[in-house]
Amino acid sequence: MRYPRVPSLAEALGSSEVSFGAVTYAPGATFGPRVQRTVQLVLVHDGSAVVSIDGQRIQIGSGAACLLLPGPVEHFSFSPTRQTTHSWVHYWSAPHDLQLLDRLQSAPRVQRASPALSRMLNELLADPEARRGSDPVTVLRCYAILYRYLLDGRSEEKLPPSLGAAVAFIEQHLAEHIDLARIAAAAATSRSQLFRLFRERLGVTPANYVWGRRVELAVELLSETGLPVGEIARRCGFRTAKHLSRRVREATGKSPVGLRAAAQPSVDVELQMASSTAAFEQAP
Repeated sequence: MRYPRVPSLAEALGSSEVSFGAVTYAPGATFGPRVQRTVQLVLVHDGSAVVSIDGQRIQIGSGAACLLLPGPVEHFSFSPTRQTTHSWVHYWSAPHDLQLLDRLQSAPRVQRASPALSRMLNELLADPEARRGSDPVTVLRCYAILYRYLLDGRSEEKLPPSLGAAVAFIEQHLAEHIDLARIAAAAATSRSQLFRLFRERLGVTPANYVWGRRVELAVELLSETGLPVGEIARRCGFRTAKHLSRRVREATGKSPVGLRAAAQPSVDVELQMASSTAAFEQAP
């Protein structure tokens, strides 16, 4: 039996081009307007952003990822009260891949970044070899991040609309006081119905879900940033640094200091700002 010739990895991916990085904006900063020329994935690590896409406003909270598609006019407004740090990947060749674009059209425009997606992007940013250019392995890693986003979106699409709205509200307000009444109002449903949905679909009560997400975000910030524990406690909705430490220890078996000691060296996102004006203009 004769098999078709299989090109090398370099040949198969030679026409693909990607770029990525991270940037920090001052409170109240804006970016744009611009015409989006690529497929782009944006992940907000800290702070928040509102992106206007042809006039439609989309909120991107801390820990959320946003998918941007080529064509629309975009304008970004960042948190008016604190710095916003986000990373991004541009898929420069994707606008010519009609099959991929068709799949992306049905994907959520914004969703909570899964731990897997966050880890994959952070590892890419921290790899000095990957940052040298669009070599085949780097292209594969970037597209793996994009497909991780698609897979995560399929999981979120399975949630009933009211539960999805509740989860989105929680993600955007973790730093604030959140009670069942506020969540139910955001989800346009009753408190009893919301409680039932959380138990049946997610296996936890709304309160347990909120505190679980706060702990997850705190662990991420402890592992990947040098922010003081008190500041992380404030951003994640804990009453005090001691309260955060107790919850983190219960969940992981480690103190905040222990988590940082065990974490892999992570990229300092504030040092990831584009090295040239052209590169800076690629990122929102």
